[in-house]
Amino acid sequence: MPLCLKYRTGYVYVTASSGDCGVTGETITAIINKAGKKCILVSPKSATTDANGLVEFKIKARKKGTVEVTFKAGNLEATLPVTVKKSCEDVD
Repeated sequence: MPLCLKYRTGYVYVTASSGDCGVTGETITAIINKAGKKCILVSPKSATTDANGLVEFKIKARKKGTVEVTFKAGNLEATLPVTVKKSCEDVD
């Protein structure tokens, strides 16, 4: 089951799939290191995939910098680098 990440202004869409089908009911957790938590907020911290195997996470900027957000489901991980150019606004 791979994790697929798609980023659209301020949101990350994570899909858990098996073959061509989304996996329903899989818990996906967003992980940020301590330094990264000073730059961004990710909401929710974890969520369960819907009928299409999809979960939506919102990223909110706090401080300029570059952070890696790791999304984890079981023993699978996918990492997304996020660069904050302006503080206190949604990430562009």
